[in-house]
Amino acid sequence: MFLCILFFLGSSFGSFLTALFYRIEHQESLLTFSHCDICKHQLDIIDLIPIFSYLLSRGRCRHCHRIYSSLSFVNEVFLGTIFPLIFVETRSMLPLLIVVYLFYLSLEDMHKQMVSNIILHSLLLTVFIFVLPFSRVLILLPIYFFFYLLNYNYHFIGQADIDLFAILFLLTGNHVLLIIFIASFLALIAYPFIKPQSNKIPFIPFIYLSYLMFLCIKK
Repeated sequence: MFLCILFFLGSSFGSFLTALFYRIEHQESLLTFSHCDICKHQLDIIDLIPIFSYLLSRGRCRHCHRIYSSLSFVNEVFLGTIFPLIFVETRSMLPLLIVVYLFYLSLEDMHKQMVSNIILHSLLLTVFIFVLPFSRVLILLPIYFFFYLLNYNYHFIGQADIDLFAILFLLTGNHVLLIIFIASFLALIAYPFIKPQSNKIPFIPFIYLSYLMFLCIKK
């Protein structure tokens, strides 16, 4: 029963974060009711149930009958599946919260190749509140500033990637090296398919996938 609740919670986060990203991207108010992206008709409660509303309407708006984007549905299924799986592996709610942050950062990086500082800072604050990694801060500071200055001069990686690796070090310690290795390996595999579209590759989605894999194999 609890895993079912986690599935619904994860799918709800998938729906909410996708809508949040869409509204910020299109400079829409965050306080208005949800509406169809095409005809702008306000959605009813039955249209807001994650996953099931999409299936019941067959991916169409019940008012204008135009086809919805499937992005929200895919994200709802993905996070709905990830939440119970990660909890079974970790028996902790904190990794689920980290997954939510990384998911949203991945959306931003994939679409804009830049991320919100406020989200990164909120993630850092969350790690400090729940983990209290003060002993790791002393180790991290000289390493972080070294790579910050190196990247400032040579721009070999996005600054947000360095910030995120620093946060993950505070969270996981030396295991961040494994996360970096997996993320880099996944990025190398994907690079030939992304290269024709852009010379830059959004790296945070690979960090996100790497963190998910780490949670499943760290035992």
